[in-house]
Amino acid sequence: MHRVGFAEYLTVQARNVVQVPDGVTPFQAAACTDALVTPYHGVKTVAKLQAHENVVVIGLGGVGMNALKIAKLFGNKIYASDVKVGTFTTIQFLKLTSIPQPEVMEAAIAAGATAALPAAELEALLRSPSAPPIALVVDCVGAPATFSLAQRLAATGGRVLLLGLTSEKLEWEVKRNVDRELNLLMSLWGTKAELGEVMELVREGKLSPDVEVRKMGELGKAIGEMKEGKIKGRVAFVPETS
Repeated sequence: MHRVGFAEYLTVQARNVVQVPDGVTPFQAAACTDALVTPYHGVKTVAKLQAHENVVVIGLGGVGMNALKIAKLFGNKIYASDVKVGTFTTIQFLKLTSIPQPEVMEAAIAAGATAALPAAELEALLRSPSAPPIALVVDCVGAPATFSLAQRLAATGGRVLLLGLTSEKLEWEVKRNVDRELNLLMSLWGTKAELGEVMELVREGKLSPDVEVRKMGELGKAIGEMKEGKIKGRVAFVPETS
C-alpha cells in the first residue's frame, strides 16, 4: 500500500484486497483492519486462548475494548482495568493510582467482563485466596506500570501478551518470571485470512466495533480530541463531496 496519509483515494495491490461481507458497513470494515484484527491475532493465534482460561485486559481503548470482546468469545472469565490518560507525552509515566473513567468500566461490564476495576482494586481481588488463576494478561497500553502489573497478575505458567506499544523499553522481571515459568508474548497486527474471519464475526453479530463516523473536514478536531484522551473506540472519516 502506498503511504498517502488521509487521502480520499489510494491504490493497493490486488492481492491485499479483502472482500467485505454483506451486512458489514464500510466503517465497521475500516475498524476491522486494525482495532479488531490486531487483538484477534494476538489473543487467538499468538496466545492461543482456550475456553477454560481466565483473562485480564489492561487498557480499555479501541484495541483494549475489542481485546476484551474477543477474549470473551474464546476464554472463560474476563477481568479488565483502565486508567485515565491525559496526553501521549505523559503516558509512559502512568501511575496505577490514576482514577479510571467510570463510563469505560461500565462499557467493559456491558461487553462481558466479569469485573472491571481500578488497577489496585483488581490486583487485590485477584490476589485473594478464592480468586481464579489468570492464564493470560493482555497489556494494551505497554507502559512501565501496566507491564509490571501484567507480570504480577499472571498465574504461574501463564502468559503476558504485549499489544500496547507506548514505550520503547520495558522491564521484564527475569528471575521472578523464570521461577514462575511465565511466558512473554508479542504480537503485531494480523493476517489477511484473520481479517476475513474478523469481518465474518462482525457480520454474524458476534463482534461489534465501536466506530464514530465524521466528515473529513473534522480530522484536525478529532486528532486534538484523541490527544486529550476524549476519543472512544475508532473514528472513520467520510470524504466530503463538492
